[in-house]
Amino acid sequence: MFDFGIGELIVIFAVALIVVGPDKLPQIAKTLGKGLGELKKSMDNIKGQVHEEFSEIKDTSGIKDALDGGIELRKSLQDIKEQVKTDFAKAVDTTTELPGGGATNNTAEAAEGKNEDKVSQ
Repeated sequence: MFDFGIGELIVIFAVALIVVGPDKLPQIAKTLGKGLGELKKSMDNIKGQVHEEFSEIKDTSGIKDALDGGIELRKSLQDIKEQVKTDFAKAVDTTTELPGGGATNNTAEAAEGKNEDKVSQ
């Protein structure tokens, strides 16, 4: 964790001994040790949570299944769309035939013709 050699540790210990004194140095070392231990546990805990979250993100099988279902749904809707277009075209073709054998290409004209027939009756 820290890159201290033997020489640096001896200097730190000597300064701490002079500043704090020989009576309180063991208490401070004990408190410092406990604090570092708790810090390490907290860091390990956070590291585990982050790892768990990333493993959930990596599990994309549910997303892949949803995308596959969406693709199938899109194909089904396209098939339905084509069927509706075909049925509508057939319906338009049958409604554009006028009574008397004539035919028109405009559905609005056919609708007007039907309305006139209803009015005249």
